[in-house]
Amino acid sequence: MSQTARTSCGPSIVTYRWNNQLVYVKPTDTYEEAIECARKEFPQLSGVDPELISLEVKVSVRGDRTETRKVRIGASAWNGLTFSLAQYEIIDIVVTPPGPRVIVQDFDDAPPNYPSEVDSKEYNEFLHSRSASPSHKRSSSNSRSTTPKGSPKLADRMLGWMETKVSKLT
Repeated sequence: MSQTARTSCGPSIVTYRWNNQLVYVKPTDTYEEAIECARKEFPQLSGVDPELISLEVKVSVRGDRTETRKVRIGASAWNGLTFSLAQYEIIDIVVTPPGPRVIVQDFDDAPPNYPSEVDSKEYNEFLHSRSASPSHKRSSSNSRSTTPKGSPKLADRMLGWMETKVSKLT
């Protein structure tokens, strides 16, 4: 990690805060080095994916009344921002929980396959169906419209797939 001496324009020491723990560190040259420094100073972060760690500072926002807000520091802003920080300024370390993982275990769990090419006749029929609705109604909600080839239309196939998934959940 590069920790070069700072000029009088920026702080020589900043404060990292995580889980109400504070540590003084020298500002790093890059955002990536700052994340690595945080992981080194707080051993609990050593196993956390660096992509899930971000840095924030508190700023005062003036309006009708002055309020304090947290602002996330973007990687591209790190170098310019560190020179404007105050000596010992607190930089909050934030860990974002990973998003949910979606695992398809069975073909039935997967979404339906969509045709790679659309039959031009079916496509033209679709375009015409976008005009005003005809006056007749479908005979029942279970009836499926078909293309001239006799296969269910894409929307009906998707609806059938969704109904199957919902019925499995209930």
